[in-house]
Amino acid sequence: MFLRLKQISKSFFSKGVLIREVLSKLSLEVEEGESVSIVGPSGSGKTTLLNIIGTLDQPNEGQVLYKEKDVSLFNNQQLASFRSRQIGFVFQQHYLLPQCTLWENILVPTLPLKDRGWKNQCIQRGQELLKRTGIWEQRHQKPGELSGGECQRAAVVRALINAPSLLLADEPTGALDQKNSDNLAELLFEINQSDRVTLIMVTHNTSLAARANKIFLLEEGQLKPHRGNSPLS
Repeated sequence: MFLRLKQISKSFFSKGVLIREVLSKLSLEVEEGESVSIVGPSGSGKTTLLNIIGTLDQPNEGQVLYKEKDVSLFNNQQLASFRSRQIGFVFQQHYLLPQCTLWENILVPTLPLKDRGWKNQCIQRGQELLKRTGIWEQRHQKPGELSGGECQRAAVVRALINAPSLLLADEPTGALDQKNSDNLAELLFEINQSDRVTLIMVTHNTSLAARANKIFLLEEGQLKPHRGNSPLS
């Protein structure tokens, strides 16, 4: 099994007092190369869940297993290395550095890499992805000179440059118009299928969610297989 969440619980406290339980003994299994969408009401904990999967946050209880390795046992250095090599993140906002060119932004994840051979492979991959996504000609421009769709495609390239096995997307089309949203959806699922990158996304976009192999509704701290008559937002 590529990814397994076992009995994940997450609560928030203030001065030792429970404020809110967001996730309650939640479990999930994802095979390598699958696409999964997670939908649910605002405030249901979708982003919290994605952050736990991405090792940016830790559950109060439960295990996150990648290929049966429990990442909760990793130290900070091991977690940082694991994220760098295995996980790519795409957010609703592209978070490109405005003072840098598109290409400079895309190269940011390669800066800590010490293995020169691997770094060169990642740079070559970045160039190939720029051409695949149709923004090669814009690589020397800065984000302020580009459209929202172009910036979001650049954010996807940046997330994929280190050849991660898992791509996590948090409302990736939320800031885009319909045309750019459709284009980005095509890109995400093309990469999922052609490169066998496992894709897990949180979205309110019903057409985007419906394209995934599996759709789950996050409600009352639990993931439930989505039914056709269940709400998507």
